[in-house]
Amino acid sequence: MILKDEVVIVSGVGAGLGAKLAIRAAKGGAKVVMSARSADVMATTLGEITAAGGDAIAVQCDVRKTDQVEAVAAAAVEKYGKITGLVNSAYGHPGFTDLLDTEDKALRRTMDIILYGSLGMSRAVVPHMTDGGSIVNVGTMSTRVPLRGEGGYAIAKAAMGCATQYMALELGEKGIR
Repeated sequence: MILKDEVVIVSGVGAGLGAKLAIRAAKGGAKVVMSARSADVMATTLGEITAAGGDAIAVQCDVRKTDQVEAVAAAAVEKYGKITGLVNSAYGHPGFTDLLDTEDKALRRTMDIILYGSLGMSRAVVPHMTDGGSIVNVGTMSTRVPLRGEGGYAIAKAAMGCATQYMALELGEKGIR
């Protein structure tokens, strides 16, 4: 199994992609630490993982709240002794409106979840990646192929994409990719 002995945190384990990523990581042999605001979806996903023989825990977390983000990292280290991977999949969308018609409050919320949430999760886990690790920031094709109503979401993902490049540059010397 490609992820045997890995401990992977997956944020945004809601009804969409995050749950699928958590299940996939567990099928690959990883011990999975799921985080999301949605306890119900995580409970269902946890049941699927454990029924298939996987090892996972669920920690309720809003990635906009530093104390909750730090609690996810602490739970991973307490349960499994290390963190070797992070998948930033937390999702927020400002609504399917033209960019200039999207309210600033909705844009800020989306940036808080996608960009700042990913940075916060990364800050929390990097100190525990003492033997290196991997951080995966989930992107979107809407940053490359504009779709009407996706502007607010796409700019947040594009900012995260740029942050990903800088983190790769800065963390590579620590064996974190």
